[in-house]
Amino acid sequence: MADLISRPLQAADFPFCWALYEASTQSSIAPFMKRSWVSSDEENRFRSIWTTDNAQLIVCDNQPAGWFCLKEGPQSVVVEHFYVAPSHRKRRIGSILMGYIIDEAKRQGKKVSLDVIHGSSARTFFEKLGFAEVVQKQVTTELSN
Repeated sequence: MADLISRPLQAADFPFCWALYEASTQSSIAPFMKRSWVSSDEENRFRSIWTTDNAQLIVCDNQPAGWFCLKEGPQSVVVEHFYVAPSHRKRRIGSILMGYIIDEAKRQGKKVSLDVIHGSSARTFFEKLGFAEVVQKQVTTELSN
């Protein structure tokens, strides 16, 4: 396995995070939008919600490979964002990191939940890790382990 670490997100990571978010979500989100996807407009919307709080950059062999953001509560851990760059997929990076998140949550007696956009291939990835549908929403499906 390659050298894999995560480190806290920094403001300088925004361009990478935005590019990966756009590449990972545009085709899934666009059909639900009431407006056309205009990259500069969506980047501004993303910038307004993007935060480095509770977020980590995934680094593989000293290269950015993805990022994730967790929100921990007393009973659960919510995965608010989880993205692995296409160049680093199919290398077990996502499985290893999600396995760690799940194991740490279990150790604390917490469940892990997340939303996936309808039609996203991410759903299959999370279902292979033991997540199951909790509820369908307008644009997403909530999954939990």
